[in-house]
Formats: sequence, C-alpha cells, structure tokens
Amino acid sequence: MPVCHLMLPKPQAMHYFERAAAAGDVDAMAHLGHMFANGYGAKKSYETAFSWLKLAADKESASGQFGLACLYLYGHHVEEDQEMAYKLMLKAAGQGHAEANFFIGIMHHKGLGVRRKNIQKAFQYYVAAAQAGHVPAMYNAAMMQLSGKGTVKSCKSAVGLLKQLAERSPEAAALQKGHEYFFQSDYNLALLSYLEAAEMGMELGQSNAAWLLHRGYVIAGGMRANVTFTLTQRSADQGNVASLLLMADSYLQGEGVDQDWTRSAAVYYDAFQERSAQAMFNLGFMHEFGVGVVKDFKLAKRFYLMAKHAQPEAFLPVQIACLWLNVHEIWDAALPFVPSQLKPFWMRVLSLRPPYTTILGEWGAVVKRLFATNTLLHFEQVIGRLFAFLHIGDLVAMVVSSDEDSDSDSSDITVLVVLVILLLLVLRARNQRAAARAGQAGQVQAGGGGVQGAVPQMRERLRFAGMGFVGL
Repeated sequence: MPVCHLMLPKPQAMHYFERAAAAGDVDAMAHLGHMFANGYGAKKSYETAFSWLKLAADKESASGQFGLACLYLYGHHVEEDQEMAYKLMLKAAGQGHAEANFFIGIMHHKGLGVRRKNIQKAFQYYVAAAQAGHVPAMYNAAMMQLSGKGTVKSCKSAVGLLKQLAERSPEAAALQKGHEYFFQSDYNLALLSYLEAAEMGMELGQSNAAWLLHRGYVIAGGMRANVTFTLTQRSADQGNVASLLLMADSYLQGEGVDQDWTRSAAVYYDAFQERSAQAMFNLGFMHEFGVGVVKDFKLAKRFYLMAKHAQPEAFLPVQIACLWLNVHEIWDAALPFVPSQLKPFWMRVLSLRPPYTTILGEWGAVVKRLFATNTLLHFEQVIGRLFAFLHIGDLVAMVVSSDEDSDSDSSDITVLVVLVILLLLVLRARNQRAAARAGQAGQVQAGGGGVQGAVPQMRERLRFAGMGFVGL
C-alpha cells in the first residue's frame, strides 16, 4: 500500500503523530493510518489503520481518503470494493492529491471500479498527477503521447515529460545507466541496471532486461529462459505489446515455461486487440495449422490480410503466406483421393506436432545445425548484394502486380517460388547474424542492434517496445 515518506525516525514520528492526532490534527490521523497499514514504527495492523484513515477521511483529509481507498481496493481488513475505492480516490483527487490522480488513471486504464475502460480519461488523470510531480504518472502520460493512445500523438510533449522523469526519478536514472552501459558494450552492468529498474516496478527495465537475455548479450546459465519469461510476463502485465508477443512465443516454443499452444494463442489474441500486425500474422499461422486454435483456412487468410493492412511493410511475408496457404489448402483437399496406405504420411507432411513448431518436425534441429555456419552467412550476404544489384525486389513486385491483374495459376506458382527463395535467404541471413554475435568469445556476448526504449532513443522505443505502463 502507498505511504507518505517520513523524515523522522519511525518510533519518534509515531509518538509525535499520536500527540497531534489526540489534539485533533487531521493530517496526523492520516499519517498514523498509513504507518499502521505499512508497519512503520509499529506492528502492521490494517484494523487500526482503517480506524485512523476512516477518521481522517470523514474529516475531508485527502491523504485519509486515499489511504482508505487503498484498503478497499486491495481488500485489507474490509471486503474488496473497487467502486468504493474509486469514489474515495475521486474525493482525494478533487483536493489535488497526486497519488489519487495516478490511481484513478490506472483504474480507468484497467477498468477497475468503473463501467468500462476509458484510456482518454486515464490520460487526463495521468497528466493531472504528472503536473503535481508524480513520477510514474509522467512515464505513463509520456508513453501514451508517444503512441497516440488516449490523446493526440506528440513526440515533443512526450520528450518533455521524459526529460523531467530522467532528471528526478531514481528508476529512470537506473534506466539511463543501463542505456549508457549498453552503448559502452558493458552488457553485464547494463543488465544489472535494467534489473534494478525492473525491481522498482519500471516496465521499461523489465522489458529491456528480458531483451538483453533473450538476445544472448549476457550469459546467464541454465535459468536464462525462465528469468527472461518472468521479466517478459511482468512487462506484458503492464501493457507492453512487444512483451506480449515474446510471451506468446515462449508458450509456443516452450522456452522458460511449459509449452502450451492454447495459452500462446490466447496471448497472441491479447496482442491482436492492441492492433499488433505480428500477432495477426502469427494467429493466421496458428489457424492455418490448427495450433492451439481451430484449423480454419479462411480465418487464417483473414488474419494474414489484416496484418498487411495494419503494417504495409508486411506485404512480402503476407504475400508468401497467402500463396503457401493456397498450396496447403489444395494439399488437404486432395486427402480423400490419396490411397489409404499413403494417407498417414500425407497427413503428417503439412502438420505440426508438439513439441516441434515447424513442419520439419525433429529434422528441424538437424537442419538448423547444418545451416549454422559463417560460410553460409557470407554466401547469403553475397547473394543479397547480387539481388540488390539486379533489382530483384522490383521484379518480384512487378510479378505480384501482374498476378493480381491476370489471376493466373501459373503466375501464382512463379510468385510462390520466387518469394519463398527470397524469404529463406532473408531469414537465414538474419539468423546467422544473430548466431555470429552469440558465438563471440568472452563472458559477455556482443552484437549489433539497439536497446529498446532508453529515454534518449525515442525512435528505438517506438520501434521495439510499444507502450508500457506502471500499474498497481
């Protein structure tokens, strides 16, 4: 439960507050309530805290109203009552209580004690709390301005809030230290700084620490996957869409958590609600193969096309996926005409079976080892330069365009072959770059790329991290 900060030693403060409360001082009553609720200067007692806070709240103390609201919100000594908590928070906020304004913002954002979520109102209360100097409210308001959720998108206004945050927040100072260590290639200290911020409740610290571990910048032993998942889950709980995607990936692959395709699909759907193009694409894949959801080719295609609409840059992978979907659909439609002795084989070819997440099944690991060579990486880079020199990307676009006009089956096959080759080359080059980074000698693995979300790197924040919030 939130509490005021006391400068005096706790027992001495308790003594003076009791004397002041006995003399009728309302603020002293509220302070005593907070101290008993948190066990400062006395044994923790929600019952005694409730008595003092109720007494202060009845005398219109904003601090008392806020403390009493917290007891109702968390169900301490009284039955949990979010609506009552909201009413008391409103009274405290009306008197300019910064923490109450922040909590009302959180309640509107999460739909607690109100009829429905309202991110516009959440932003208004975050701003009110931020103007009173509330640090987490500054962060939340800035993230909403960056993404344009609940307000007009404004990088300039967000930077102003984040500048204040960096200047006065120990959490943000830890984040800034982590950012500086990262660009000095001291990934161990960067991770420690982000973990420090993560333990203080900063979503950005959680997501950045998870990102470093997931990308292999720090050797963390056998518990790496479990720690990464825990940090990712905490970040996702605070609204980070990128963390939601990584969390769904973990359930899909069984990394750091038991493999659960149904749970993976559910988390992807959560990210889909936030208009994530990656989640849309992945749900298309899951519906195509019946992974954790009902197998449905029409729904799969719908998700693929939604991904292209949400993010035009996804045109190439979506085009490949849709063409492959046509092949998959034809393959399944041919099953009734396949001789009975071949049906088991036919059904296994284009299907996924746990724990494998590719149609290669157990051969996937073998193929991965065969492709994991620096020689192939250099070869693919040469091929990539050749493709760029010959403008093959323009050729593909022209072929796709003609395919949309002519609706020809032969054109479909041509496009499919060309796009699949391109996709394989791009994916292998990307995987090999990651493998090359991970294979460097030393205790700390080096590599390119940027840290998501450090305060001076607003573009990186928008690109990698999405939006995160400090919650209850």
